Amino acid sequence: MKYIIFGLGKIWRQIEEYVDVKDIIAFTDNNVKLWGKPAWDTTIIPPRCIHDMDFDKVVVASEQYREDIKRQLQNDLHIEDQRIMDWEDYVRSYSWNKEGNMASFLEILRILSGFEGEVTDIGNSFEKYQVFSKSIGGYDLTHLTIRAGKKKDMYPVFCNVYEDTDEDGLNNKLNTGRTVICCDEMRDASAEEMDKFCQGWLSKSDAVIFNTFSENIEFNKNAEKKWNYRVSVYAHSCIYVVENKWAKNNIKIFVVSHKNFTPPLDSMYVPIHVGNAEFTVRGMVRDDEGDNIAQYNDRLNEATAMYWMWKNVDCEYIGLNHYRRYFTKNNYKDYLNILNASTVWRYMRDYDLILAEPYHSVYCSIENHLGADIGSKDGIRKARKLMEERQRGYLDAFDYVFRGGSIYRCNLFVMKKDMFDRYCEWLFSFLIELCDSIDVSDLPSYEKRTAGFLAERMLTVWLMMENVRIKELPYLLYE
Repeated sequence: MKYIIFGLGKIWRQIEEYVDVKDIIAFTDNNVKLWGKPAWDTTIIPPRCIHDMDFDKVVVASEQYREDIKRQLQNDLHIEDQRIMDWEDYVRSYSWNKEGNMASFLEILRILSGFEGEVTDIGNSFEKYQVFSKSIGGYDLTHLTIRAGKKKDMYPVFCNVYEDTDEDGLNNKLNTGRTVICCDEMRDASAEEMDKFCQGWLSKSDAVIFNTFSENIEFNKNAEKKWNYRVSVYAHSCIYVVENKWAKNNIKIFVVSHKNFTPPLDSMYVPIHVGNAEFTVRGMVRDDEGDNIAQYNDRLNEATAMYWMWKNVDCEYIGLNHYRRYFTKNNYKDYLNILNASTVWRYMRDYDLILAEPYHSVYCSIENHLGADIGSKDGIRKARKLMEERQRGYLDAFDYVFRGGSIYRCNLFVMKKDMFDRYCEWLFSFLIELCDSIDVSDLPSYEKRTAGFLAERMLTVWLMMENVRIKELPYLLYE
């Protein structure tokens, strides 16, 4: 096949690693500044020169201008429909004409790198893609026990990857850690086949990871009722992570939002409404119901949600994320890799709480940074005075944090509920009074949130006086 790629923007940068550029005879783009410039082993030509080329397909490598480019090719350049190809089909022509799909397998490796425990590779993908060790593409899998899905003769080198397994690929008695099924052979599965696959393997394990040809809406509707699941759509496939709902009532991570958003399907995540906007999403609770201080939300930010969680929620572990910020299990910042219940359980065996990696102010103190951000240090001075009156034992810790350069910010956390209760009892012993003492009548909306910004920094102050073990995790900024 001889291809011409139409578009050199975001989509091309996404797909170029999955295709063979040797089959590309030219690139074209509507940006006249690119015409005549070299690109790989060929040149960027004006669209009007497409007819001068001996080509089989013109690939529309754009999402935003997809239909405009198609009309240009059809109406202005008179290219036949059968010679115009969408970029998704172009990628799949490479990804799916091989045995398996290396691109999707690499994504599965990224996801697996966030797990710990036992993996049963039921499609023997590690052998198929000639993985000779547990470190590949920068992903360290040495913390995983990987078992072959089918007993068969293998070259001895694969003993570096696979450990002994029984005929079914699963021990009769599973290890007490995370057990995951890995499969890259579900490409053309129907919703019924996907459902059967999950039903069968989730009876023996905590999770299954597999890829399909395209997102299956019918399966999604059924899966939402039965399991926690996440799906991400890539140029080469759709990858599903499907998990049991066993931890639903033991761990609750509340996702704060003031507007419409799509919450994670994992039932551990509970959307909580803050502010005055009228909207609702699946499973949402509100900070203005029950025992609450919702009237302070325009000044206290997510602290009103924290108060509601303190007063109205009963669970073993509790946490807070934002509608666009989620903890990830490691540095692979992808929606499929956000923190899940079994990982929380694992971390809580060794740690007391999970926090976002700390912020370090390099050029000035936390006090000066916040003062410059909100335009005044008056709120900081009032907070210190209240600390002196209400929580004098924390005054030195307050000074240490605000005169230093490091804090845990964003109010992102997971901790035992009894620890959270102790923290809230301490925080709200002075926070409401602090909020009332700051005159915000003439301030713009951002500066009105001074007390909320101070509350965010108070977590670090409180932790200074606690003997706790902290697990720091990165977070994904996602919308």
